Amino acid sequence: MVCIPYGFHYEYKSSTTLFGLPLVHINLGRAGLHRAKGILAIGNVATGLVSIGLISAGLLSFGCLSLGLLAMGALALGVAALGGIALGAGIAAGGLAAGWLAIGGLAKGIYALGGLAFAEKVAAGGAAFGHIAIGDAVQGAVTFSNHGGAALPAAAIRSAILQAFPAIPSWLLTLFSSL
Repeated sequence: MVCIPYGFHYEYKSSTTLFGLPLVHINLGRAGLHRAKGILAIGNVATGLVSIGLISAGLLSFGCLSLGLLAMGALALGVAALGGIALGAGIAAGGLAAGWLAIGGLAKGIYALGGLAFAEKVAAGGAAFGHIAIGDAVQGAVTFSNHGGAALPAAAIRSAILQAFPAIPSWLLTLFSSL
């Protein structure tokens, strides 16, 4: 058994730099906030192109509270976010997800997929609410219900989506029409 003392602290900062930042900065400890700042930053509070920490911010960010272009964590905020609570400007996936395309247990977005999906345009899920709603319990201007377990007509869904939203990306159209 390894015993780590209460005041444990470890720090490493590489002498190699890029854009004035150390290539690697690791700053971890049990007591207090230990900040790491570098291209690769690992710390209680981490800031870098790739950051890993309890609180992290960077291009690729991983942590409990995470902010970045691609953010992954318990609470993730980014262009693409993945986490328990995910808020994304683009794609968000998580237990509670909000974004342009939201995927999750509770999803809210322009387009949404999930157990409970709320969308401005197309929603699909167990309970779907949107202009076009696809799922078990649906509410919207155009609805496709599979409440009885019947297969949904992919061609009709595709046609309805294209008629209402002709500028929808083709990959998104394929995703919703294949459900």
